[in-house]
Amino acid sequence: MKEQLLFTPGPVNMAPSVRSAIGKNDICHREVEFEILLKSIETKILKLFQLEEKSGYRAVVITGSGTAANEAILSSVVGDQHILVISNGEFGERLHAISAIHNKNTHLLEFPWGEELDLARIEAYLKGHPIDVVAMVHHETSSGMLNSLENVGAISKANGAMFIVDCVSSVGAEVINLKKCDIAFCSSSSSKALASHAGLSFVIGKTPEFEKLKDLPAKTAYLNLATFYHFLKTRSQTPNTPATPLFFALEQSLIDILEEGTLKRFASLRNKARFCGKGCCGSV
Repeated sequence: MKEQLLFTPGPVNMAPSVRSAIGKNDICHREVEFEILLKSIETKILKLFQLEEKSGYRAVVITGSGTAANEAILSSVVGDQHILVISNGEFGERLHAISAIHNKNTHLLEFPWGEELDLARIEAYLKGHPIDVVAMVHHETSSGMLNSLENVGAISKANGAMFIVDCVSSVGAEVINLKKCDIAFCSSSSSKALASHAGLSFVIGKTPEFEKLKDLPAKTAYLNLATFYHFLKTRSQTPNTPATPLFFALEQSLIDILEEGTLKRFASLRNKARFCGKGCCGSV
C-alpha cells in the first residue's frame, strides 16, 4: 500500500516504533504496571521541557484531545476570576468559547488572523481592566502564526496575572521555556508534534498552582484538574479509565524524541518547514 504523507499539524505520520507500541500486552490500569508507565511518561514530558523531576512542575495525562486539556485548565484553574483570552485565530476563539461556558468573567482581546499580537494593546488592556489570568495560543495553526510566549508572559507577570497557554501544536516542535515565560499551566496533545496516536493530551503546570486547585470549586467532573493531580500525586494513577494502549504509544514517541535530542529535532523540523515553504511558495 502506498504511504500517505500527512501535511497537517496533526494527525501526522507516525514512526513504525510508535505505531507498533499500541499493540503491547494488555495491562490493568489499576495495577503497578500502569503506575510505572504513567510515571515514566511524566518524567519524559518534563525532560521534553528541559525540566528535572524536582523542578517544581508536574504533568497530568488526560484521555481526550488537546481541547480536553484546554477545557480542564479553563474550567479548573480560573474559578470566577477575570480571565483575558488573547486571540488571533480559530483556536484562540475556541479558548474564549470554552472559557465563556465556565466563567462569566471572560474577556476577549481579538487581533486579525495571521497578524502579530500587538503587545502595547495587551498591556493597555491589562492596565485598564482587573484581569487575574491571561490565556493564549502559542502556535495558532489556523494561520500558521507562532505567538510570542516570552513577551506576553512578561506583560502578564508585570500586571500580576497568571499566564496559561495552549501549546497543543508547539510542544515537540518549539523550545518552550516554562520558567522564563512564567507559564503557570500549558496544554498539549499526543497527535501533533509528538507524532503519536490521537486521543491523549496533557497539562503541565507549576506544582504550587496544582496544589491550590483543591480549594477551588469544581466546574466539571471528568476534566477536574484537581482530581487528576490528586491521583497523580498520591497513587501515580488517573482518576478515570485511561486509554492504556495510547499511553504505550505516547511513551514510545517520547522515547524516540529524547533519543534524537530535542534541539536536534527542533532544527530538523525547521529545515523541513523551510523546504516545504520553498517548494510551495518559491521563497521563505
